[in-house]
Amino acid sequence: MKKYEIKPYFDVKPWGGSLLKKIYGCEDKTGEAWIVSAVKNKESIVAGEVLSSFVSKHYEEMGLIKDEDFPVLIKLLDANENLSIQVHPDDEYALKKGYKNGKYEIWYVLDENRSDKVVFGIKDIKKDDFEKALNKGEIDKILLYQSIKKHSLLKCLPGTVHAVLAGSFFLEVQDPCDITYRLYDYNRLPRRELHVEDGLNSIYKEHKPVDMDKYQIKDIDNSIEIKIKNYDKFYFELEKKTYKIYLIIK
Repeated sequence: MKKYEIKPYFDVKPWGGSLLKKIYGCEDKTGEAWIVSAVKNKESIVAGEVLSSFVSKHYEEMGLIKDEDFPVLIKLLDANENLSIQVHPDDEYALKKGYKNGKYEIWYVLDENRSDKVVFGIKDIKKDDFEKALNKGEIDKILLYQSIKKHSLLKCLPGTVHAVLAGSFFLEVQDPCDITYRLYDYNRLPRRELHVEDGLNSIYKEHKPVDMDKYQIKDIDNSIEIKIKNYDKFYFELEKKTYKIYLIIK
């Protein structure tokens, strides 16, 4: 068995908090630590090189196929403000837009979390009425909320309108995709691009079934294990106190 520490890629966000700075010594308002990432230009570091380069040398012992895209993206998320109201596309829509895949993700609520809910879904409303609510700034009237507590696990399917709220500290395990369609961003400054057309198209379409168990999170005494279904030669171990993340190759 081999064990490699992974160094995160840090992403500063308008809504970012200060907790990741305390943990890792990164910049203030770092909203996301990409603790396991082979996404281009946002890669984490293993053994002194980017993850994709490391994997290209060790793919056989990891049970991967040569030149196969790395099968997971893992983040820590620290929100001091509400995130945008957003949605992720499914594979079919992402492919149509020139991407390799869409995004299914799961959230695990960590001990430092201070929020008691997330935006998770919308009321039964037609596409045109949703767009009218957006244009009038009345989107809150059609949102649904899900209560959370420490160690809650939520599974967010493509096409699900969602938003993490202020005070949230989550572990996110997701498909390796960097597509987020923002529907509403509270008129926050600096202004960020919205993606209303793509977002609505992603919500109001028929979605194929997703294997909701392909990512597995197991909370044990001093760490959290993260495994990927059908990839049994490696997994990840996240230390609870330090939030150091390790790649374990069996």
